[in-house]
Amino acid sequence: METSLPLHLQRGFSLIEALVALLVLSVGLLGLAALQLSALKGAHSAYQRTLASIAARDAEERLWMAAAAGPLQAGAVGSAWRRQWSADADAPDLAALPGAGDSRITCSTGQCAITVAWSEGRFREPEEGTTFDYVVDLPPEVMK
Repeated sequence: METSLPLHLQRGFSLIEALVALLVLSVGLLGLAALQLSALKGAHSAYQRTLASIAARDAEERLWMAAAAGPLQAGAVGSAWRRQWSADADAPDLAALPGAGDSRITCSTGQCAITVAWSEGRFREPEEGTTFDYVVDLPPEVMK
């Protein structure tokens, strides 16, 4: 006893199976694309945070160099440091942070606070941008 449907009723069934498989594959590929985009966003953010950390360490080294040369003038150190780390359209190969011109160095007795500010640019971020704060202890006698 044969229970299969007649051939004329089975026509087009393989095509429907293929279309459903294609739909499932498409949804899976869209999910992979979203995952790849999320990974790229994370890598870009990590890169900029690494640059901010390097910029803060650079500011610390500049402060120590200026302190060794004589009375510390944080304003002069800060302006040269900001110029170095601000994005320069004429030198795209240099590592720089977009919007780093709002970064600052503020010093008080024995301590300098380094704030590296930048604009992520690719993500939704707060109006004031992203900041990285770094505090350096210096001998009070070198402060002017």
